[in-house]
Amino acid sequence: MNLDPLEIIIHIINIIALFAILRFLLYDPIHSFMASRAQNISSRLDEADEAKENALKAKEMYDALISDSEEASEKKLAEIIIKANADAEAIVENANDRANAIISDARGSAEAERKDILDSVRGDITDISLKIAEKILSREISESDNRRIINSYFDGRE
Repeated sequence: MNLDPLEIIIHIINIIALFAILRFLLYDPIHSFMASRAQNISSRLDEADEAKENALKAKEMYDALISDSEEASEKKLAEIIIKANADAEAIVENANDRANAIISDARGSAEAERKDILDSVRGDITDISLKIAEKILSREISESDNRRIINSYFDGRE
């Protein structure tokens, strides 16, 4: 291999010229492209951070709304349960009042029927006593005759 100093100098000049041309043609456009890309990425990251903050604020707002609605629904449910219990108590009280009225009416009817039966039985007993006394007084009879008359009268009534 021949190393001619002139060729080495030409190669060094070519390399320097190529470096200068490439720097002029490639470095500045690539550098500006990379700078704009870095700025674009930075702005997108800022937008992402802002969107994240907005999402967190919206989440907090919706969590508060959910909490409020849960509290409201629990309160409404408690009111409904209280009203249902009051309605149930009113229904039971009304039913008890009606049952007591029915029982009272039944007792009154039973008492009236009992009085009617007692009056009827008293009347029958009175009639029987009068007829027995009439038969006893119509003739003088012995005690055995009295028993026979009474027994025959009661046997005839059955």
